[in-house]
Formats: sequence, C-alpha cells, structure tokens
Amino acid sequence: MMIIERRALRRTGALGLACVALWAAELPLRLAPAKAGALVRVLIDQTSFVALLLFAVGLRHLVLQARPERESAGTLVVAAAVAWLSVGLVADGLDGGAVTATFLGAAAHATRVSRVLPRWSAWLAVAGAVLAAACIPATYLDADARAVTIAADVVRSAWFLAVSLWMVRRGTLRVVGRATA
Repeated sequence: MMIIERRALRRTGALGLACVALWAAELPLRLAPAKAGALVRVLIDQTSFVALLLFAVGLRHLVLQARPERESAGTLVVAAAVAWLSVGLVADGLDGGAVTATFLGAAAHATRVSRVLPRWSAWLAVAGAVLAAACIPATYLDADARAVTIAADVVRSAWFLAVSLWMVRRGTLRVVGRATA
C-alpha cells in the first residue's frame, strides 16, 4: 500500500476544476456567431491550455508516485495534452473529437496501469474517448460543426469534473495491489 501526497492530489484536482470552469465560461462564446467574443474566447483558451498542461503534469506525477515502473503511462497523458494544446493553438475549433479522444484514451490507460484514480474514472474516460472519436466524421460532414465540437467538449468536461472532484475530496490516495499490464 502506498499513500500519495495530499498536496499533489489536491493541486491536480484543483487544476482540473479550473479547466472545467474555463471551458464552461467559454461555452456561450462558442455558441455565439464566429466573430462575436472571439478575442475573449481565445484568451480563455490560452488560460485553459496552461491549466490543462499543469493538470496533465500533475497526473503524471501521481502515476509516478503510485507506480514508478509505469512512468510511460503518465508521460503518455502529458504527450496527449501537448498534442491537444498544439491543435488548439493552431485553430480553436479543431480541438474536438480526435485530440479529445486521444487524451481520454491516454488518461484511461494511465489510470488502469497505475490505479492512481478509481476504476470508474478509466471507464468514463474510455466512454468519452469513444464518443469523442464518433464525433470526428460529423465535423467534416456537417457545415456547422459547432454541435459536434460542443459534444466532444461536454464529454471532456464531464471526465475532468468527476476526476477533479474525486481528487479534491479524497485528499489522500492509497494504491493497493499490483496494477494490470
């Protein structure tokens, strides 16, 4: 049994909650006409990118503390977050399905192999990854893909909200038993 440091767990959870709050603040701007509120939306995006990257690094730290031999799983989460941010920096609307699916898939894998988060969070991440991936074709078929992008955003936000609240409320973490390969 291993106890994860409370401060790191809570800080990571707080960063996840900051992401959710920023994405919620951005949602009305995504529904507005393209030019309306574009600058504010970009500024919110930039702030959420920083919070997302710090969350991913925090999750990697937790994985490393819980299962040092699974460092690659935590690193995969950081790499997926960097890919997500890269796409987001190129164009606001492109961060929908594919990158969200990649990040959630990496988070599910890291959770499964390290047991740093509860098992239900891995299943929620897998469900979110599948749903986000299912949104990808609609982005290219629909002239107004805002609904598809919003669907991927809701899935992402649900996972972040659930996991972040769990981290903040938990405070300590006991990792028991061997993780799966």
